[in-house]
Order: sequence, then structure tokens, then C-alpha cells
Amino acid sequence: MTNILLSVEGLRVSYGTGRAATEVLHGLDFTVSAGEAVGLVGESGSGKSVASLAVLGLLGSGGHVSGGRIMFEGEDLARAKESRMRALRGRRVSMIFQDPATALNPAFTIGSQLADVIRAHRSLRGGALGDEIESVLQRVGFREPRRAAKSYPHELSGGMKQRAMIAAAIVCEPSLLIADEPTTALDVTVQAQIVGLLRKLVDELHIGLVFITHNLDLMAELCTRAVVLKQGNVVEHGDVESIFLRPSHPYTQQLIDSIPRLPNVSARSTESGRGANHVK
Repeated sequence: MTNILLSVEGLRVSYGTGRAATEVLHGLDFTVSAGEAVGLVGESGSGKSVASLAVLGLLGSGGHVSGGRIMFEGEDLARAKESRMRALRGRRVSMIFQDPATALNPAFTIGSQLADVIRAHRSLRGGALGDEIESVLQRVGFREPRRAAKSYPHELSGGMKQRAMIAAAIVCEPSLLIADEPTTALDVTVQAQIVGLLRKLVDELHIGLVFITHNLDLMAELCTRAVVLKQGNVVEHGDVESIFLRPSHPYTQQLIDSIPRLPNVSARSTESGRGANHVK
């Protein structure tokens, strides 16, 4: 991989100011290239989501980048103005949020919410706008995209809501996609479908993907490289196969050991053949 889209270098994130400031991310380094999926792995509170919010400039009140750089297509996002970040978010960098039930507005149809995203960054109007909405819904797996566009979020299943969120994230053709625990609260079958869809999008659209998860099995299905975080520190990084076969840190081994296993049942996806059991 030579076409590096994102290079996070020594990233530190703090909340508060002066002596009251608390550093929650302590020198994160990783890169993502076009056509590559990289996993950020760790338990809740490890700093995964904070890292993604720092990339997007969405740390919230009191949060700020206190050190390092976030180089995206040659530009340091850690020092970009909010007006510049608004132009980039949704257009060049997009995010799939953890819970589509709260991220989607229940008062508007899926089509109208996609239309809002498109209008914010592209000049499509009228019939061309409708065609684009149906096209992206079809791309993410809706068999009846026109009907889906007219549906309200409550009329969709959890998996379909997540597909709608993915459609909103890719409709403006970003080069970098961040997926923050996109399979939370979904059953294992739907989880596999969403991971398969993300892998397909990475391959077909040649985008870079940051996949945030605490589930190493899902990460192994999708990613080629991974960064393991604990309490805001990187404890291990490398290619996925090496991490599973030869974990160098006890915390990584604990994450591997915590994966539920049923006797004589493979965790490997029959669709992709890239699951954790594939590298064990």
C-alpha cells in the first residue's frame, strides 16, 4: 500500500484545560491507504472512538488535540478550522455511527435524509438526485431501493437501518470511511452481512476504512492490519494474522481469549474465509 490517505502521528487528545486537563489518548500512530481496512481494537474506554472523533474534528466541549498530527491527503486536520472540517465531513471523510436508531431522524424518510447529505456537498437536483439516492441504496443491498427511499427509519429492521447509514456515509463518494462499532446490537448473521458489505465497498470503491470494534473476530474478517488500544495507549500493532497467531502483549491475548467459542463450530465466515479460525 503506497497511496496513504490518512497518517495519524503521535496523536494525543485531552479534555479540559491547564492543570485540570486530562489526557485520554497518549500518542497514537497508524496509517490507512486507499483500498485498505485497518482495525482499531480494544475494550470500551480504550480510546478507539476518541481517535475517530479527533480525525473528524468532533471531540466536543473541552476536547482538543494536545499533540501530534492527523495528516489526511496532505492536510493536517488537527489544525484545520471548523469551516474546513465541515467541508470535508461527509464529502472526503465519512463516518458510520454506532447506533443507526439514534443517528437517523425518525421524522424524515430515508430518501429525504440522503438528499440532505447530497445537497450539502454536490449539485445534484431533481431526477438526477432521485436516481443517485436509488443507486446508492441498491449498492448497499436494498432490493427495492425506491420503496426504501420512501420508508421511515421505524419501518426498517436493524440491519436495514445500518445499511441506510452506510448509504448516507458513501453517497458523496468519500475517500476515507470510519465505521464506529457498526455491528453493535445486530445478530451474528446480520453482523456478517454488514462486514461483508463493508469489505465489498472497500474493494469496489477503493476507499480507506477505519474499522472500530472490540470484536476481534469481526476485525479479522475485514481488516488486514490492526492497532490494539488499552486505556489510550497502543499496546500492539501489525498485520491481523500475526496478531492472532503471535500476540506480543498479554492484553491482546486476553481479547483473543474472550471471544466466545462453541466446540467444533468454526468462527470463520463461509463467505470470506478470513475469520479468526483462518489464522489460528
